[in-house]
Amino acid sequence: MLHKNHFFFIVLSLFFSCAVLCLYGGTLPLFLPSLAENVPSDTVFSPSFYLPGITAAPPKPSVPTEEPVAAPEPVYFSPEVTIATVSPDGILSGEIQCKNETDYAVDLASLRTAPLIFPEKTEQPYVLILHTHATEAYTPTAEHPYVASSEYRTRDTERNVTAVGKRLSQMLNKSAVRTMNDATLNDYPVYSYSYKNSLALAEKHFSNGIGTGLIIDLHRDAMQNSDGTWLRTACTLPNGKEAAQIMLVVGTDAIGLAHPDWQKNLCFAVHLQDTLEQLYPGITRPINIRRERFNSHVGNFQLLIEIGTNANTLEEALLSADCLSEALALLLP
Repeated sequence: MLHKNHFFFIVLSLFFSCAVLCLYGGTLPLFLPSLAENVPSDTVFSPSFYLPGITAAPPKPSVPTEEPVAAPEPVYFSPEVTIATVSPDGILSGEIQCKNETDYAVDLASLRTAPLIFPEKTEQPYVLILHTHATEAYTPTAEHPYVASSEYRTRDTERNVTAVGKRLSQMLNKSAVRTMNDATLNDYPVYSYSYKNSLALAEKHFSNGIGTGLIIDLHRDAMQNSDGTWLRTACTLPNGKEAAQIMLVVGTDAIGLAHPDWQKNLCFAVHLQDTLEQLYPGITRPINIRRERFNSHVGNFQLLIEIGTNANTLEEALLSADCLSEALALLLP
């Protein structure tokens, strides 16, 4: 006859035998409850966590590395490793260059001589500048440092690409071309909504009579060499200072989005590149004709303009804005 103490030790022995089976056999006895349904999916188990009544400790939060990552040293623009083919002497008048990524044949020489017909001015700003990717920023300097929201991006409108739009707007207004720069951060907080947001913004302003002459979606580019080095695009101005190169991007209807007047934008881009190169040889990269539309169907004329890359400095981009304003003031009524 078993004494009650004996019975207790037998039960305890059975219990620990089951525990051993759990640890090394990989299964639970039928009479023990399943623990898996109460376990967070990201929990990492050690064998002791399978014992009844013991739960996993909360996972330790990951600690980001504190080691600073050295930024790649910017290098000068090199035709051999980028899409651009501009010579150091610039594009000669009448020799408009472009990178055509569509199947459309374009006659750049004919577009260069075609007249530009602009709508009449009103009391509203004739030029609208906005920024689909407004947080795009440049290589920080001692004069223009910034708090980065991510690599080469900041929400500081005095340091990101909207500051270049502000400078361009100021210079055009000084030239009697009424201009408005909208510094809305269209790529924040959801980057994938950038073009949706900037389209709504462009349509709202245009319906209010703003930007009837020209709408500029101002960006900065980013290019890397095969070894990961960021590429800087620059030219030397007559005063010896260096300015970021400018690329004019023309959207089309090649992917099926309605854009019947895209060649009007291309015509304007050809005239603008020719004017820029006559003023400042070497300041432009070839016109980029794209399959995408880039919201450029809104308005009478619209261009996406890339000023420099992330390897340029804000100072260089601001100088380019001055050059661009001079060329635009010569073209616009």
